[in-house]
Amino acid sequence: MRGPAMRRQMLRSTNGWARLTTQRQQSLSFSTSQWLSAEGDEKPSIRQQSRAAVGEISSMLAGKAEEQGQQPSQGTQPQQQQQSPGQIIDMKMLPRGMRRRGGVRGGLGSVRGGLMGRGQFSGAGRGRGGFRGGRRGGRKGQSEGKEGEEDEEVGGRQKSTSDGMTVEERALDRELRFGTTTVYEPYLTMEDLTPYVPPDPSTEAGQKATVLQELCLLAGGNSAVVGDNLGPHVDAQALRDGGMRYFADLEDKEAAEEYLQMKQSLRERFEKRKKETAEEGGGATSTSRGSGTTIATLEEQFAEVMEDEAERPRPIIQPADESVRKAVMDRAILGDYEKPTFATDPIGIARSWHLRSGTYLPSDVESFERKLQSLLGSETNRSSRPRARSG
Repeated sequence: MRGPAMRRQMLRSTNGWARLTTQRQQSLSFSTSQWLSAEGDEKPSIRQQSRAAVGEISSMLAGKAEEQGQQPSQGTQPQQQQQSPGQIIDMKMLPRGMRRRGGVRGGLGSVRGGLMGRGQFSGAGRGRGGFRGGRRGGRKGQSEGKEGEEDEEVGGRQKSTSDGMTVEERALDRELRFGTTTVYEPYLTMEDLTPYVPPDPSTEAGQKATVLQELCLLAGGNSAVVGDNLGPHVDAQALRDGGMRYFADLEDKEAAEEYLQMKQSLRERFEKRKKETAEEGGGATSTSRGSGTTIATLEEQFAEVMEDEAERPRPIIQPADESVRKAVMDRAILGDYEKPTFATDPIGIARSWHLRSGTYLPSDVESFERKLQSLLGSETNRSSRPRARSG
């Protein structure tokens, strides 16, 4: 009997809302909105179906509550079963239209208001927020929060002290990562820049820089001011291949000289020992091998010879000749240069093109001419000139 009563209450509330809508619109005709039930055999709307389903659910739950109230309570049953039956509604029992966001909060709130109120199926405002859950994480207990803070502090101390660096290393790491504050003190002067780019080529400094640049280009160097710092073995090899080498740094020249002297001393000792072995026969070979002479021993002996001024050998690296200096001075200061001349032979044409280019070194031109001469033979005459045609 409770079901028809609930349906009548639903119809009364719906008709009362429709009456207010009719008065507001000042029209005696029924509203055609989806909130009112249409006349005839038309299908009910989704909202009407939802309201009807909620009414049936509430009536069914109310009937079960009355039956449980008539039965004697048992002591073995848990206390949670004697509470309000409104808390056992499942989402599967609701229509699809009420499973959306907002439908559960408002629709189920109306059920809560109807069951706990005065028996009316309203409670849209009174049942607001029905079945709303609590916050996700909840609030930690006071003791749990303190333990978490202590764990974080202990972990932070372990992390800061177990990085494996000392105080000095940590300070250096901080300076490398974030930098340091220093005062800028410029140490570059005008005298330091003069050898690179002379401000006036006609001055003494400008002429000196020009001569050094020409010497560097003639000897195959890279810079007239800054040393290459490629090592003594590289400088010695370049000196042996080209016949000359430009040293911007005197320390590189001394290192190359020492390397060449030691190599020459080792070569002389090897030739001397080889000659002695050839004279004495095979017995000297075992003696020389068992004498314990190594490269380290030879280097020590060479160092002792270099310390003695009387026994120091003649330097291998010699300064440039007077002819080279004069050629450089004439080319750099006076501006003398070899002019391209007209020629008909292959070697003369090649030399003329090399002089026009200006990017080839004299050694490159001479090497190319020697190779071309070997290919063409000795019959090629470089002084041949085209003969004039007879008229």
